[in-house]
Amino acid sequence: RLTPRGGLAVDAGANIGYMTGLLAARAGAAGRVLAFEPHPVVGARLRENVAALAARPDTAPVDVHPVALSDADGEATLVMPPDFASNHGVGFLGDATADGVRVPTRRLDDVVPADRAVAVMKMDVEGHEPAVLRGAAGLLAGKRVTHAAFEEHGGPDSEACRLFR
Repeated sequence: RLTPRGGLAVDAGANIGYMTGLLAARAGAAGRVLAFEPHPVVGARLRENVAALAARPDTAPVDVHPVALSDADGEATLVMPPDFASNHGVGFLGDATADGVRVPTRRLDDVVPADRAVAVMKMDVEGHEPAVLRGAAGLLAGKRVTHAAFEEHGGPDSEACRLFR
C-alpha cells in the first residue's frame, strides 16, 4: 500500500520474489522495481518468477541484480548455514574466511539513478542492513527514500535504526 503507481521500489534480499511481485503489482506498468538477490540458485528462481510477472501488462518492470547490496563495491562471501536447504532466506554475508559462495557487492547509491527517489525500500539481508544503509547514505541524506521496511532483531537502538535516525 505504500508503493505509489509509477514509483520506484527496492527489494534488497529479494529471495524468490514474493515481495518483488507485490511491489511490482502496486507500482504498475509506469513503475520499476530493483530486486537484489546474490545467491545463484535462489536468483535463478527469482528470475523465473520475474519472467512470469513480465507477462502481465499491469505490473512494473523488474530489474534483477545478482548482487548483494553493501557499503562498498567488491565481493563478499555468502554463507549458507545448515538450515539453508529448508529455508533459503537464512543465507548471510560473512567474512572472507567463511565457507560459502563469493558474490559481488554494490552500493545502492551507485545503482539508483540520480534523478529518482525510492518510494519503498524493503530490506531482509540477515543482519547486513547497516552496511546496506551505509551504501545508501546519499539516498538517505537526500531524503530520496520515502518508506523503508526491514527486519531488525536489535531493537530501536540497533545500528540500522540509528542510521535511519
